[in-house]
Amino acid sequence: MNSKFIIATGAIIVLGGAAFFVINGKEEPIYPTLLDNLPKSSFAVEQTMPEDLSAWVAQTPLSNPWRPQEDASRGQIVFTNEDDIFPFLGGWETDFPHLMDDDFLDNVHLTFKDPEYGESIAMAAILKEPQEVFLGSNYSSFVNPVFSGVDIMNPQRVSARLSGIGINFDNGTQKESILWVSRSPAPEDMMLLFNQNGGLVYAVAIGCNRAEVPPCLEKIKDIRQELGLSGLADADIAAENVDFQGSDNSSALVKSSAVYVYLDPRPDDPMKRFSGAGALRIPFLNDWQTKEGDGVYTFSKQGEAGPATIRISHQEISLSSEGELSELTSQYPDYVVYKKTSNSIGVGADTYILAKESQMDERVEGQAVTSLKSGELIIFDYSYPIGSADFSSEIKKAMHYSYYGRDW
Repeated sequence: MNSKFIIATGAIIVLGGAAFFVINGKEEPIYPTLLDNLPKSSFAVEQTMPEDLSAWVAQTPLSNPWRPQEDASRGQIVFTNEDDIFPFLGGWETDFPHLMDDDFLDNVHLTFKDPEYGESIAMAAILKEPQEVFLGSNYSSFVNPVFSGVDIMNPQRVSARLSGIGINFDNGTQKESILWVSRSPAPEDMMLLFNQNGGLVYAVAIGCNRAEVPPCLEKIKDIRQELGLSGLADADIAAENVDFQGSDNSSALVKSSAVYVYLDPRPDDPMKRFSGAGALRIPFLNDWQTKEGDGVYTFSKQGEAGPATIRISHQEISLSSEGELSELTSQYPDYVVYKKTSNSIGVGADTYILAKESQMDERVEGQAVTSLKSGELIIFDYSYPIGSADFSSEIKKAMHYSYYGRDW
């Protein structure tokens, strides 16, 4: 099962020194976000954490651990080709946005040059605020030209696709799955174990030939036992339960993807969607019914207490970038001001949402407006049954994480 890839490292010595900067300016009011009052994740449970996460990950029963990070602890900057070999390295996500460094109390990984399972990797994280974590289905990046010997003007792309193996556990506060990892241009697949228990997340990936699955599953069992992981029953980790083709049916994989919304269609120009400046992208609504017409998108979904709807439209408007917020609040004086989080995809640091909602005839009726690009307001009109927490959460997350992206 040996991989033909070779892990490499390089280091640059950094001389000591420090600089301090003080920036004086008017402090901005602290605005809430639309996400502040959403129901807390069921994964926010008490969990005993390892006292030393790195030492705990090092208990993974694989041979020849490789620790270039030790150079970093000696004041060196370390470059490696780990991202080329493991494109999914550090790919922790929520159901839409990628988790940032500030979301973790600790986040570590350890690679191995195992004689039987090739270049393998174990990674773990402790979250500051426990929430459900996922891995993306697809990862892609360019190789490091320093270690891969490629033309820097024409770099090679490496990628990984993750798919469910059909062995999953999810009780609402803890989940565990085994996944396939198909890599390109790597010569072989990997088998990946993903486990989350409260704020502790762990994953390990080993080289695995799909014609030799039983030994891989036995190794996964050994790893689980050594680290004391709970979730799956050993009886479920068996070759007869394996989906050899792989599927997206796993709670370890991100479920949400952005829906492309074109608010200014040009029927006379069929290439509009390919040559336009971009599309509005709305996550969390990919399983809603959609209807398009006259520059308006309507999303709808049926629930136990009745339907939910979101009507998305746009309005051309002249706003100066410096006074945008004050101009918006003057136009919508009785709306609450919310701020998008700084790590929202495709969103500037000073992007706001103004929203207002009320209750009428057993339903919540609301409107939100935001300026995601110059000269245009995006307007969300929404409605859902009172007490429908899932609808409330999906709608508010969709509005909060909406963004413009280039339509390639």
